[in-house]
This record gives sequence, C-alpha cells and structure tokens, in this order.
Amino acid sequence: NTVINGLHKSGRYERAKEVFSEMLKSGLSPDSTTYRSLLMEACKKGDAVEVEKIFGDMRSRDVVPDLVCFSSIMSLFARSGNLDKALLYFNSVKEAGLIPDNVIYTILINGYCRKGMISEAMSLRNEMLRQGCAMDVVTYNTILHGLCKRKMLGEADKLFREMTERGLFPDSFTLTILIDGHCKLGNLQNAMELFKKMKEKRIKLDVVTYN
Repeated sequence: NTVINGLHKSGRYERAKEVFSEMLKSGLSPDSTTYRSLLMEACKKGDAVEVEKIFGDMRSRDVVPDLVCFSSIMSLFARSGNLDKALLYFNSVKEAGLIPDNVIYTILINGYCRKGMISEAMSLRNEMLRQGCAMDVVTYNTILHGLCKRKMLGEADKLFREMTERGLFPDSFTLTILIDGHCKLGNLQNAMELFKKMKEKRIKLDVVTYN
C-alpha cells in the first residue's frame, strides 16, 4: 500500500499498476486503501473506462469502497456531465452501507446545477438536510451559482438569508455570485448593498468582484 500510494502521489500511475499486479501474483489481498490510490489516479486522468474496471475488480473481491473512492468517481462523471453514472454511484454509496457526507451530496448537486436542473438540485439538498447532513459554504455557493445562472434571484436571496441565519459566514465567492446575478438583471441597488456589506464585513475583494 505504501509503495502504490507513493507512486500515485508522484504521478507514476503505470508503475503503480505494475506493483498492484505483482501484489496480486504474490497472493496478497488488496484493501480499500490500495484501490483508492489507483482509483484516484485514474479519476485524475479522466479515464472513465479504467475507473469502472478498477471499481468492478474491487467489488468482485468484496472490498468495500470508502467515501473518498465514491467521491472521486462521482466527481469524474459529474464533471463530464454524465449524471446518470454519478447518480448510480451515489446510490451505490447507500448500498455499500455508507452514509453520504457533505462532499458526496455537493458533487451531485453541482452536477445538477451545471445542467440547469435546479429542481433536482434542491430536492437532493432537502434530502441532505433530512439525513442530518449539514450544508457548508461550498454547498450553498454551488446552489446559489446555479440559481443565479437561471436568473432565479428571489430564490437565491432566500437561500442566502437561510445561509446567514444558520451562522455560516459568506465568502467573497458567495457575494460575487449574488452581485453578478443582480447586476445582470439590472438590480443595481441590491448589487451595491451587497458590495457595501462585503466591505463592512471586511471580506476580501478580488478583481472579479470589482469587475
């Protein structure tokens, strides 16, 4: 495991696969840590075929993937727009007896938002909360971005209020999303109020915000 993980971190994926094959030939049984290194590197390369091959081998040996494995695979498919596959692996998390965490939920929510599937994103967000999984700033920003892209500023403002009421501190990306959304709809007063709020709370402003 140490050797394979080291090769993975140094980007020597082909050599890591060779060591893995040698490991199997010697009669040693790989565990989730072994497979995780291979999966993460295959995901990094965007090789969906190799990812599914590794995952299939993993399951055939009754090795239960951990949440890091699932999040890496889901992220690969969600980024490429293959939400059916991402959802398939999301359901596999539960089938494996694991509890989806914030990262797992946010990956799929982001995939839905990028495709403009706001209803599905909000439905998953509601499921997330029902399961007792708290949203963080990244999750809120993901949905806010999706809402603003669809020009759903009323819903975005409502979600922003919920975020602050839950005690989460917005970052520069949060407010830049909302400012941009209001500007594009001509709501300059709302945009300036948000800009003023950023300065009052000493949130670091970047070039994107000023633009």
